[in-house]
Amino acid sequence: MSKVLRMRGLPFKATLEEIHAFFRSDLTNPATQLRIVDVSIEMGADGRPNGEALVEFATEAESESAMMFDRQMMGQRYVELRRAWRNSLDPLAVPNIRPNLIAFTPAADGTAVEEPKEDDKEKDKERDRDRDREREKDKDRDRDRDRDRDRDRDRDRDRDR
Repeated sequence: MSKVLRMRGLPFKATLEEIHAFFRSDLTNPATQLRIVDVSIEMGADGRPNGEALVEFATEAESESAMMFDRQMMGQRYVELRRAWRNSLDPLAVPNIRPNLIAFTPAADGTAVEEPKEDDKEKDKERDRDRDREREKDKDRDRDRDRDRDRDRDRDRDRDR
């Protein structure tokens, strides 16, 4: 059995605090305390959250207890839980995971505090600029291709007359 669960169907703007609150939402048994060791929010190829996360619990028993939250609602979406392998938290094993983007620090009162480990705003701006440059190149390439195609078509039509 594994201490890691994969969450699918998260709202794209889900925060670490909301993920921690999701597992604390068992009001029928407030004595149930699930200790979350690590949370990794997965990113898509575009660098934005893709609605999935990996959550590592302190023990296998706690991850088993957390399965009672399978298909429960987070906001307007229901979240599916599945067991995952321990090395799923390794960013080299799963390239779209950025576990160092946000760190979880438990506060004295038991709440979660998000701490950015690095400032990615400049990287995001540079990525956006690069993407815009590539789109412009694609537009230019398409325009040139269309112009050449039209020129060839006109030349062929004139030759056939």
